[in-house]
This record gives sequence, structure tokens and C-alpha cells, in this order.
Amino acid sequence: MAEAAAKKPDAPTYPVDTLAASKRFANRRDAVIVALDPEKQYTLDEAEKVIGAWLSQPVKEAVNGGGK
Repeated sequence: MAEAAAKKPDAPTYPVDTLAASKRFANRRDAVIVALDPEKQYTLDEAEKVIGAWLSQPVKEAVNGGGK
């Protein structure tokens, strides 16, 4: 019974395009689009967690000839 309650989300979920258009994520709109799966819906807390993890990853390679 506890498992069923744990799986049922209490918070509303939103598609990526709605999150990207929101005021809450206005300064991270590009990160929202890149980090979140467009086929899924996210609660605000889930979106914050995924975006935060994505933004904290180190840069792996210079792009656009950085260093030449």
C-alpha cells in the first residue's frame, strides 16, 4: 500500500514546453529544453533536480575552436 502512495504524484506535472515558457525557468530556458526529455512530464521539483544535475556537469570539450 505504501508503494502505491509513493508512486502517485501529489504535485501537478508539466510538459517541457510549458516549463520552458514559465517565468520560473526563464533564465534557464535553454537548459530546460536540453536537459529534460520532451516525451516526459515533470513536477517542478523533478525539473529543478534534473536541470541542476545537468548544469553541474563539467564541460568535457571546448566547442567552436576554443583554444586555437
